[in-house]
Amino acid sequence: MRRYFGLLAGVVGGVLLIALFVGRGSDTDRAVDEPRANGPAVLRVVTAPINSDARKRRSAPTRLPIDTLLEKVMAADDSAQALKELQRLAAENPDVLGQLIGRYRLPPGMEILNQEVRCAIMDTLRGIAMTPEVLVFAKDLARSHESFQRRHGFELLQKMSVTTADTRELITQALTTEKDAPVLSQAIAALGKQAVPYESEAVVTQLRKLAQHEDSEVRRQSVQALSYWDSTGGAETQLYRALGDSSYDVRFAAVESISESGVRSERLKATLTAILNDANEHLAVRGGARVALESFP
Repeated sequence: MRRYFGLLAGVVGGVLLIALFVGRGSDTDRAVDEPRANGPAVLRVVTAPINSDARKRRSAPTRLPIDTLLEKVMAADDSAQALKELQRLAAENPDVLGQLIGRYRLPPGMEILNQEVRCAIMDTLRGIAMTPEVLVFAKDLARSHESFQRRHGFELLQKMSVTTADTRELITQALTTEKDAPVLSQAIAALGKQAVPYESEAVVTQLRKLAQHEDSEVRRQSVQALSYWDSTGGAETQLYRALGDSSYDVRFAAVESISESGVRSERLKATLTAILNDANEHLAVRGGARVALESFP
């Protein structure tokens, strides 16, 4: 009997020790009593904040030397010098170029990356030659679901002296499907000045529509592109309309396009003369009109 009670006491003591251990919890877990609507409280194990901090540290990207230069590019002091140095490194070292592109591709949730950093990376890439790596990156951005990435992609594609077939397909598709005005204006600019004969008709038809777009920057880019792509004589009509646009940026683009394209007509000459003599017109537009008139007979 005495042996029986001794064994029972040992079992009870062990249960109490286990209960005490669970009640205190570990260093990373704690017990919380949560009341239930129709019953006693339930026990829930909550992970301590130290665990979530550790996960963040494990998922954060390793800091690279280019990050210091990127920070300087974004700073007010010595930003030009830092940008020049970063562009030199990216042009000379493929590893640095790959690091920049890799930084841009990081998920937006990473603390090290934000829109300002991405813009600094874009400033760097715009200042170097169009390499195959940059071209692939630019096309990937142009296909993105994020509007700011598509805008960056078409900005980079403007660096190409001669566009390839798949690049032109990206650009011309954007002319008809893109709804974001800043992206659309960059896509138009990416068309370049070298018209492709068998694609010109479709492009010109769309550009004529976009020349009436509600966004002034889209109209400006469309007017400039038409002066290079429209060889049917229709550019004269678009340029004449643009000279009377409500936006002085569009009017200035029109007088510049007249100077560069060689499009001439008597009504263009008369309108340019009127602009030159209009004291209420923007000075840049009047100056552009003077330059354009010098090329008229």
